[in-house]
Amino acid sequence: MLRRAIPADRNATLLGLLLLCSARRALGWSTVLADLVYPDGGKPALPGAGDFSISHGGDCVGCAVVADSPVGFDVEPAGRLTPQALRLIASAGERARVEAGELTATAMAVAKEAAVKALGGRYTQLSDVALGRDEASFAGTALYLEWPQLAPGHVAVLAHAVRRPAAAPVYVPAHELLGSWSSTR
Repeated sequence: MLRRAIPADRNATLLGLLLLCSARRALGWSTVLADLVYPDGGKPALPGAGDFSISHGGDCVGCAVVADSPVGFDVEPAGRLTPQALRLIASAGERARVEAGELTATAMAVAKEAAVKALGGRYTQLSDVALGRDEASFAGTALYLEWPQLAPGHVAVLAHAVRRPAAAPVYVPAHELLGSWSSTR
C-alpha cells in the first residue's frame, strides 16, 4: 500500500502495476507486464503463479497478491459514499445495517467491489453480492473478508476465496518504489 503523490488516475494505475511487480518480485515470481491478459469483461491476469488485485482511491494505491486463490482488493476514501448511493447495489437488509451504524456506506460498497473483483465480475454485479460481517457470497462462491487498517481516512477490504491468516500490509513510499523501479531498468 502506498499513498500516491500524483492525483491522475492513469498515474495511479501505473503505480499499481509497479506495486504488482514489486510484490511478485518479493515472492520470487517474475513479472513481465507485457504478459498481462485482459479477458473481455473480466479480471486482468498474469499467466502462471498467483492472483492479484489492484485498487486506487483518494490518494492511495494498493495491490494484493496471493499464490493459491482468487483475491479482490478495494480501497476508497472514508465517507466517499452516502447511504442514498447504495440504493442500486444493496438490499434492504444491507441498507438497514448501514442505517443502524454497523458499517458505513463506503465500507459496504468497498466490500462488494472487493468481492466482485476477486471473482472477475463486473461493476454492474455489485448488487449480486450478499454481505455478511466477515464474509460475502457472489456468483455461488463464498468469500472471506478482511478489513485491514491501511491509510488514515481510507476504507480497504480484501476478499479471499480461502480463509487465511490476516494479511500483513507492506507500505512502500512512492519515491522508494519509483526509485527501485528505475534502478531495475
